[in-house]
Amino acid sequence: KCNPLTFDFLSEKGFLTALIDINDDEPIYIINTHLQSCDFHRYDEYAVLQLNELNYYLNKVIDKKYIVGGDFNIDINDFNKIITQNVKNVYHPDDPSIYINFTTSHTSHCKRNGYEPLIFDYFISTIPISKPLVIESSYSDHNPVLTYFNR
Repeated sequence: KCNPLTFDFLSEKGFLTALIDINDDEPIYIINTHLQSCDFHRYDEYAVLQLNELNYYLNKVIDKKYIVGGDFNIDINDFNKIITQNVKNVYHPDDPSIYINFTTSHTSHCKRNGYEPLIFDYFISTIPISKPLVIESSYSDHNPVLTYFNR
């Protein structure tokens, strides 16, 4: 079952990588992703495959520091149960970043009756970062997530 009003089922997801050189420190990879969404279930099987692919890239290809952020479309509470490879250093907020009604496939940035709170937005990093915080905003169905790192 899928939501015909979304085009996620027509797209192939990936990730965007930038190598940032900050002063004289070792360059840092900044990676952004938006994994496959699923409107009527907690996560899509393709999101799991995409996360495994991303993790392979992080472990086998990148030889520098990195921070990965984005909409993973996998709740942090499901993350370690479904991932096939060990993912280290996952930093996540305690508060939900999205609310979903799995019966109607509607999403919201705030709590509503019949909507399940999920943490879809977090970071994977080899750099120690602060505990991410959710910033309440009505701009999108996701609330932004903020963190800081010290060089």
